[in-house]
Amino acid sequence: MVYIAARAKKQCIVINSIEAKNDYDSIAPESLSVSPDNKHLAYEARKDTKTTFVIDDAQGKEHAGSLKGSRLIWDSPTSVHALVLRGEKKEEKDVVRLQIDITGG
Repeated sequence: MVYIAARAKKQCIVINSIEAKNDYDSIAPESLSVSPDNKHLAYEARKDTKTTFVIDDAQGKEHAGSLKGSRLIWDSPTSVHALVLRGEKKEEKDVVRLQIDITGG
């Protein structure tokens, strides 16, 4: 079982009653995604002003946020992608495909 828990005004992931190491300001509940082989968990989290995808409690590359309504898509048990925004200013943001490959899986 996987769920988001509150801990000291922060949020964390709990997997089978074990809390993840990292706390975040927010975790997007709609982004929780388990790999096809059920060995990996991915989700989008925000800490301070930084948004990132987290896979197996490891933070990935920062991005400007996900495209509304998009979700994490597993291409294989060790590869996932999402549509994200790139750019600093609102009027200059582009939509790009962010590919994340899991190593050492």
